Amino acid sequence: MIRQILDRKFFLRHLDAFGPHLDREIELHRSGDPGAHARAAQAGITLDDLQQAKQHLNAAGPDEAAHESGSEPAFLARHPVSSAFQTALQSHIIERRPEMVDRPAQLGPSSDLISDVSLANTQGDEDLFEQFGPVDVGWVSVGFAVLVRLLRKKRPFTPEPAPPQTIGNSARLILLADWGTGVPRARKVGEAARQYLEEAAGAGRDVHVIHLGDVYYSGWAIEYDQNFLPFWPVKAEEAGRFGSWDLNGNHDMYSGGFGYFDHLLKDARFAAQNQSSYFSLQNDFWQILGLDSAWDEWDLAGRQAEWVAETRRQSPGKKGMLLSHHQPFSAFEPPPDNAQLLKRVQPVLDQHLITAWLWGHEHRCAFYKPLHNLPFGRCIGHSGVPVFARSEDTLPQDVTYEFGDWVLETEPRFARFGFVVIDCQNDHMKVQYVDENGTPHNFDDFQ
Repeated sequence: MIRQILDRKFFLRHLDAFGPHLDREIELHRSGDPGAHARAAQAGITLDDLQQAKQHLNAAGPDEAAHESGSEPAFLARHPVSSAFQTALQSHIIERRPEMVDRPAQLGPSSDLISDVSLANTQGDEDLFEQFGPVDVGWVSVGFAVLVRLLRKKRPFTPEPAPPQTIGNSARLILLADWGTGVPRARKVGEAARQYLEEAAGAGRDVHVIHLGDVYYSGWAIEYDQNFLPFWPVKAEEAGRFGSWDLNGNHDMYSGGFGYFDHLLKDARFAAQNQSSYFSLQNDFWQILGLDSAWDEWDLAGRQAEWVAETRRQSPGKKGMLLSHHQPFSAFEPPPDNAQLLKRVQPVLDQHLITAWLWGHEHRCAFYKPLHNLPFGRCIGHSGVPVFARSEDTLPQDVTYEFGDWVLETEPRFARFGFVVIDCQNDHMKVQYVDENGTPHNFDDFQ
């Protein structure tokens, strides 16, 4: 990820300046300009796609400018159209203007806190579009229109769950969430997770690595190839030897979900999902159900809610665990008023059929006291997005623990990344919460 495109002020300035350039591409296309028509034909878009992209851009700009996130070191757009523009801008630079990209051969002691990739010889107040020239801005315009079209006509939901997967009673599960940035410290998390995989494999244990969603910026196919698959703890040649699973996140859907369903889930490592975004792992003592809370954001698309209820009621003697991208509740960032996720699952919680629920979306690690008839609620979305450590000394109400460690000699303090290792031990799950260096910082016993 390019450092400047992760800078809020830099990005919003270019988002605001992009409109007239997109207007110019629309006018060129409308007037019959051969270059504009060639760009559109190569990208597979029409004049209507360009016009629709402009309408969506007009709606996205004020929304992004209004929300208060200027204090974070890495800006990841909350509006899907803004996120698509981040993808379009970065993809164009990397693919068509590689001379503008600086990839230092050796990182300095703090240069990898956000990203090791930056724009070469570019000051923060410079206008990229002036450097691009008209033809390059035209390519950014058509690339942006492609992504907006994918967003407008999102990929159909896969209605059936993945076939149930049997895992060992002593299996190891390794969980990462919001990991798909590809930045150096996220890669470091992948390497640490790999060590825990090799440790369990060396002992002859079943190992499954699970991602709880979000590949940035907008889940375009190339972003899985750049930010996710090369660093995944399970190597390509190990497909079938170790389990790989990935949940759908809101950023995965920001280009319509096509990259997630039809690219990532077609990778041989994820073949067991059968291109479905929800799945179950089961042994003699536990059922682990992975949910898609992003195709319908903050909700469960299709028959997922009924599937959870039916699956759990068929095996009430087993303990249940839920995994999702979005949080069912939060003391930090409450779900929106229209969120249905907790409501859909509450009947199963009220029957005491769920022991633990782990989720991402918020870029932190926090434990909750028992709430909503859920004994163990854990947010673990701290695997790959650079954020500052929370400065308050007191914990919010209902939170019993928050991982507050930070990278030494940073001011403001950069929060450390982390991941989770779960060891199934019959009817118990022994849980380690591990930082980006591979060191456990807390433990759980789900029982």
